Amino acid sequence: MAVKLEEEFWNSINLIAPPFSTYSVNRRNFVIENFKKCLENAIAYFTDQTSYYEEVNQISQMIYLGKSQFRMMKGFQEMKKTHQAAIRLKRLNIVDILEAFNSYVADDFQSEILLPSKQNLDYVLIKLQGVSKILIRIITCSRKSSRYFLGLIRMGSFYLKGSVFVSTLAKIWDMSRQMCQYTIVLYNNLRQFRVKLKEIKNCEWIANNCELPEKLEDWLGDEYEYFVNNETYDAKLLTKSDEIENFRNEILQVTETLKKFKTDEKVVKSEPKDILELVPVKVEKMELEIDDFKPISRTEVTKVEYEHSLSSVSSRENVKLFLKFEDKYRKLDMQKSITIKRIKQKAWKEIKDDLKNKLLLMQESSLVEYFHDNLNHYMSVE
Repeated sequence: MAVKLEEEFWNSINLIAPPFSTYSVNRRNFVIENFKKCLENAIAYFTDQTSYYEEVNQISQMIYLGKSQFRMMKGFQEMKKTHQAAIRLKRLNIVDILEAFNSYVADDFQSEILLPSKQNLDYVLIKLQGVSKILIRIITCSRKSSRYFLGLIRMGSFYLKGSVFVSTLAKIWDMSRQMCQYTIVLYNNLRQFRVKLKEIKNCEWIANNCELPEKLEDWLGDEYEYFVNNETYDAKLLTKSDEIENFRNEILQVTETLKKFKTDEKVVKSEPKDILELVPVKVEKMELEIDDFKPISRTEVTKVEYEHSLSSVSSRENVKLFLKFEDKYRKLDMQKSITIKRIKQKAWKEIKDDLKNKLLLMQESSLVEYFHDNLNHYMSVE
């Protein structure tokens, strides 16, 4: 069993590579063909990831276009984390590291070959550890972001942009899993050659008692089993293949219907009862949602328990009252205002408009949860 590294060298930005040096060895003592083939295949694989970074560029454009409108959304924040991790992966530039190492493996002689030192291989292996960790970060953040937007879509809102977000994030999630699996195989293959290489004498690079893990998947542990080896995209939302297919069909139907709705003037002028034709969900569920919006009869006597605080908001009416009183206190009585010290006027206006829209789109329980998630996040920012 490998000794645990005393320091997280894989996470060190300023980790200096050991001096490159070569030594000659008899051809019969080292199978150079397998070694060269492993390196060249790895260089070709990571060089060919242009489509991956095209998806990352698309994420970058979506973040730029929606940074003001969606900045309060948890899913959008996780999308930004996905993008930042992908940038770190690109800056690590594993292709240059592999090419530099491969250039010191020479096969120009008949009886002898040139090989790099063991420290040079260790440097490559440590960088592969960093690649696997960054990829797992991308996998987890893209999964959280997709789950958030899938939840909005399934509740009946954010169809068009949400579908674009989910499709792009799902592509990055899938490609990151494949790349991480390849990185693990590459690490394990290169690790086998370590015992056959010689060390540079008097080269103090990392501590002598530090050993790299024999298998990268064992070092990753639960992160590998849960995020990389697990083929289920989201265990809570999409668990079966038929559910995934049905959900895709619903998204396509909604997208096409909304496109037709925008271009057809007659549909725009239709009565509210035709709204059932827009969203392909069960009629019973839609009836429950419509009941939430039925006006209260004037003959009914209703008492809404409310005090002006975040913790008191527990219903749709509480959300309305909070917006009403908070807007009033921000203008007339700042001492009673809860948000004025943390939220500027422009940001408050965007929050207020967003919540007014959610009052019409979301069910009461989801609305209250959305209210607390967003307000508490904003109030906790230093």
